[in-house]
Amino acid sequence: MGAYKDIRVFRVYDSAIVAVGTTLTAGGPSAGATGVTTDGIDLGTVADQYTFSVQLAITTGTVGTSVNLGYVLSNDNVNFLEPDNTSTIVNDFTDSSGPLKNGKGIFTFTPMLARYMKISAYAHDAGGATVTVDLAVH
Repeated sequence: MGAYKDIRVFRVYDSAIVAVGTTLTAGGPSAGATGVTTDGIDLGTVADQYTFSVQLAITTGTVGTSVNLGYVLSNDNVNFLEPDNTSTIVNDFTDSSGPLKNGKGIFTFTPMLARYMKISAYAHDAGGATVTVDLAVH
């Protein structure tokens, strides 16, 4: 058994309204889109080995609205950039996605090393969605 490690959980969205967006950029959804993006999360104070998961729950104004979650990174908390490898956490998650088909799921992701991270959420369909997202950091 290894040494004990803290797992910290942060509610990054609490019933946030996510409107239509198309692509994730360093500022969040693409120009003209109205998704939501968190403030910079200081990973230097919460993570030691950078293992992440998000727990996502969505409800929608229109049945079948799909939601994407992604992230951008920064070392100065000013200029946030998409990493070279990927910035996607989950694509096309709907109110009937997840193991129980209830719009709830948990996803792991491994961003490259950086001091700060933002999580972005946006919807593909005109109905938009309401999301609750908890970020776990190890």
